[in-house]
Amino acid sequence: MIASYVSKIFLQHMPLKSVRQPRKRYIQYMQDLYKLFKEDITDSTFTEGSQYAYSEIGDELFIEAKKTEKLDDIDLFIISHWAHEFGPEYASCGPYLLHKHGFDCNNFDVCDQGTMSFLTALKIILQHQAQGVSEKALLLVMEQNTVPRNKSNHDLIPLIAGGALFWIDITPDQQGKPLEIIAIDFIHEAKIIEQGWNALVTIREICSKFNIAEEQLCVFVSKASFAYKSLQYATTASEEKQLFVLSFMDHRPGMLPLVEAVQNVLQEENKLKRYSLFFHEDIESAEIGYLLLKSGD
Repeated sequence: MIASYVSKIFLQHMPLKSVRQPRKRYIQYMQDLYKLFKEDITDSTFTEGSQYAYSEIGDELFIEAKKTEKLDDIDLFIISHWAHEFGPEYASCGPYLLHKHGFDCNNFDVCDQGTMSFLTALKIILQHQAQGVSEKALLLVMEQNTVPRNKSNHDLIPLIAGGALFWIDITPDQQGKPLEIIAIDFIHEAKIIEQGWNALVTIREICSKFNIAEEQLCVFVSKASFAYKSLQYATTASEEKQLFVLSFMDHRPGMLPLVEAVQNVLQEENKLKRYSLFFHEDIESAEIGYLLLKSGD
C-alpha cells in the first residue's frame, strides 16, 4: 500500500494593512445575497479585519516559499478554505495561482465540511496518491477574516488572515523527518448526537485498528471542543488511568489552529509521542474529524 507523508509545511500569518473600500459591485452582490434570506448586512463588516482576497494570500505564500523551496515538480495542487472570499479579483484563485507561478498540474478547490475542509482536502490527496494519480501534491490552506455579515447573528469567523502550504509526498524526504499520514476520518452528526459519541472509545478503537499502544499516542484537542469535554467525562466516570498524553490546540475558530499544531509536531516542537491524533470540529455542525500521524523513528 502506498504511504503518504507530510514533508514540509510553510505557514504565514498576514499582516494588517490599510483599510480600503470594497468595490461597489462586491458590496451589492453580498447585500443581494443576504436579502434572499431576509437579512441585512452590517455595513462596518466590509472594512473590518485584514481585507485579503485569497489570491493575495496565495501570492504572498508562494513568493516567500519560492525563496527556499522547490515547486516545479508538483503534480497536484489543491486549495482548501471555508470562510467566504473577500472582494475577489478572479472567479477562482486556483487557475490564477497556477498560471502566475508556473504550475502545470491538476488543480481544484475544496470547501466541503466547513472548517474541516482541510481534512477533506488531505483525504482527497491520499486517495489520488493511493491510486497512483499523484506522487507529489501541494495543499494550500487559507483563511481570511473580513466576512460581511449581520453582526447581530454573532457568527464565528477567523480571527486572523493567513495560510499554509503543505507538501504531501509518497516518498519520504530523507533530509527531514516527515510525518506519515496514517488515517483521516469523520464522525458524523448522527453518531455524535443520537448515539452519544464517546471520545475515549474512539481513541481506543483507533489504537486497536492501527496496533498502537496508548503510551505511544499524543491526543490533540481544543479545550473548548466537545471532544475534550467527552474525554474529560469518560475518563472521570471510568476512573481508568489515561496512558496517552493530552495536548491542547488553540481554540480560535477555523483551520489554522490545526495547521499550526501539525506544524509544531513536524518541527519537533511538540513531538511528544510517536503517534499524534488530532481531533478537529466543524464550527457550524456537530461533525468531528480526526487526523492520525506517525513520526519517523
